[in-house]
Amino acid sequence: MPDHNTLIPAVGYIRMSTDKQEDSPARQRKDIETLAQRQGYQITDWFEDHGMTGTESAKREDFQRLMKLAKSGKFKAVLLSEQSRMSREDVFDAIEHWRVFRDAGVSIVTAQRGSLDFNNLGGVITAIVDQHGAHEESVKIAHRVASGQRMKAKAGQRIGGIAIGYDREIYDEQGKMIRKVGYRERFRKPISWQSKLVPTDNKEIIKLIQWAYDAILNGLSLSAIAAEFNRRKIATTYGNNFSVSVVGDMLRNPVYAGILCVGRWPRGKFSTVATEGLIVVEDAHEAIVPRSTFEQVQEIINQRKSLITMRHPQSYLLSGFLFCANCGIKMYGAKLDSNEESQRVYRCNPNKHVRPYSPNCPHPSVDSDKLNNFVLSLIRKILIEPDHEALIRKAIIRLKHKHVTKVNQDEIRLAELNRKIKVATENMVLAETKEDMKVYKEMLDQWKFEVQQINDTNARQADELKPLPQALSAL
Repeated sequence: MPDHNTLIPAVGYIRMSTDKQEDSPARQRKDIETLAQRQGYQITDWFEDHGMTGTESAKREDFQRLMKLAKSGKFKAVLLSEQSRMSREDVFDAIEHWRVFRDAGVSIVTAQRGSLDFNNLGGVITAIVDQHGAHEESVKIAHRVASGQRMKAKAGQRIGGIAIGYDREIYDEQGKMIRKVGYRERFRKPISWQSKLVPTDNKEIIKLIQWAYDAILNGLSLSAIAAEFNRRKIATTYGNNFSVSVVGDMLRNPVYAGILCVGRWPRGKFSTVATEGLIVVEDAHEAIVPRSTFEQVQEIINQRKSLITMRHPQSYLLSGFLFCANCGIKMYGAKLDSNEESQRVYRCNPNKHVRPYSPNCPHPSVDSDKLNNFVLSLIRKILIEPDHEALIRKAIIRLKHKHVTKVNQDEIRLAELNRKIKVATENMVLAETKEDMKVYKEMLDQWKFEVQQINDTNARQADELKPLPQALSAL
């Protein structure tokens, strides 16, 4: 056993993807401690990210802290259970992390393969191959989860989400109802069990939800409905007061019309539930409001939204771009009522019942017209300068050329993906076993998803670049 004075200072890093991996942190810690004892390391600190995916390192607080401390010289190695615990990102993202540790003189050591050796070609290739495998596994898991959720949705089974006014009936594998869970309760069912939404037994809540829809039909605002909910001391599913946005989200939720709607929002980095389109299941459960009422309310809300957008299109040009100097929260446009007239201002959130909120901030207000004019005057001054005008022209033209180059590269990639899709489709038809068909199906899903991503990105960027000719003309 190495002498204590000769031990190499090191830190341990632990990550688990979901809170369902209860044994993962303890197992990883044991692997790392065994590794340290075997190879002569002294663990001086631990860094742990629980319930965090390995594909988005920017969101892992302890990992970011670990990378910042790497240059401090306090440790010479990072010990891991396996390479994928550090990252499941693609190779190019992972290389950026490796470079940080390498430049700081910090080794990356795993219990699975030992040190990642970047000083010879063989070591680099091994690290890249392992990283590619870890990344591909994340992609496959995402597609498997999404595929399973699509099947559940089509069968009318509930997928996630809690709606005020709806309880859950929990059924086991044999279809026997085990218990009923209230909408305020937190209950995690086994993965093989199913759940079904049913209106809550609290008739007051049911009547209040129905009143909210009728209130919109009778001309009441979202803020008036939120005030009524709060006056009656009705809390949201998470125990908070109702805000305008919460009421709006509630009234737009098709669940209250008995509709299961899956695929409106992405549910993962690599795959969504709706890769094959929005899944809508009519009469999935008992409705609280009639379908006709729900549709009328949607029309009214949409009409009000368009009117608000058109009423003062230039009143709050800087909303969301400003940050409060006291609390750092984004500032948005608002009206301050006075005895004489309303004043339009920018301010951070003053409502303690709405997040984000800072209790120690004085919530300063800035006159919107004065600030708008000040910013516009600066822009005009910049545009008047001949040198600045030339630079802006060059930037616009360079952006257009960059987009054209990217489109050309994407066309080559799309042609390659379409060729792969064609060949894989033919091979899947000729496949002799279910295992082979499954492999081809997973590859097809991944390639089709990449095609859709490229097309969506190009379409979005094309829309963003439409104003460039007008910008050149204006200059």
